[in-house]
Amino acid sequence: MEPAITIIVPVYNTEKYLRECLESLVHQSFQNIEILLVNDGSTDKSQNIIDEYSEKYTFVTGIMKENGGSSSARNLGLQNARGEFVIFIDSDDYVDNCYAEILYNTVVSENSDMVICDFVRVTDEGETTRDYELDLGKEQIRILTFLSCNRIIRRSLFENYDIHYSEGITCEDIPVILQLEDVARNVKVLPYEGYYYRMNPESATSGFKKRGIKKEKIPFDALEKSIRFCLEKGVNFTIPQLEFYICRIVTSLIFEVAKGGERDVIIYMCRRLRMMFEFYFPNYYNNQYIKLTAVPHIPFSQRIGTWLCVHLMRRKCLEPFACLYARLSK
Repeated sequence: MEPAITIIVPVYNTEKYLRECLESLVHQSFQNIEILLVNDGSTDKSQNIIDEYSEKYTFVTGIMKENGGSSSARNLGLQNARGEFVIFIDSDDYVDNCYAEILYNTVVSENSDMVICDFVRVTDEGETTRDYELDLGKEQIRILTFLSCNRIIRRSLFENYDIHYSEGITCEDIPVILQLEDVARNVKVLPYEGYYYRMNPESATSGFKKRGIKKEKIPFDALEKSIRFCLEKGVNFTIPQLEFYICRIVTSLIFEVAKGGERDVIIYMCRRLRMMFEFYFPNYYNNQYIKLTAVPHIPFSQRIGTWLCVHLMRRKCLEPFACLYARLSK
């Protein structure tokens, strides 16, 4: 019998956390699952742990590959997946023991293609630092996270729409999740905090924030591809909603990923983003959701950050602002 769910776990040098992650998965209350552990060329003892669990549990399979990043590991996992639904878990995170059951029961009972849940951010030591509640609000505009890991997804969406993770970039989740959410039928947001997202200081995102980001790592092409995809094939987002989501993504790139970046990279990024907006959304600054009072369920810091970036971009003042912010953030 084919498993109902395939849980895909990219693994790269996370021996410190991997056992806690796997313990939370192999003891799930819902057992009609397969777990694919994709070792992305780890150089620590992660493979030993993978071997241990794959030998002990028949529903756990280890896959080895050369290092290519989490995107390539997820793509390989999708190629080998057999479940009707997929769940992605980062190997330094962990979940409640009823995580798969709650998501699966909801996605089936609601006849949905995707169910998203709230999540908890924890420190390296496992202490809670923030709860993320993804309320849609009356305008059906949710708080953006665009994580791959706090949801269950019908696997056929990837195949039917030829959706895959772009490799060699940062923020690779964003373009994929944007596409999936725009074509998924009956997307549900579940008020359940079952995923524990660890702020691992050794993760790729933490590294980018500390050392800055290279031009080729910024997901321009993937983001533009996802915009075209949504404009041509999407059914769930209105144009103003898509436009607002892209505004939020750009704000995140400016304030988070490029933190501490070099001046030439920041200028290049800002100019490329402005050109993208002027081409796809020439009236972006008039978006109804940009107003500070339009989406009150979204934290004020996110609303004012988006409003500021949009109006600075319109006035071609985003470059000096971003360079100053990057310098002060080092």
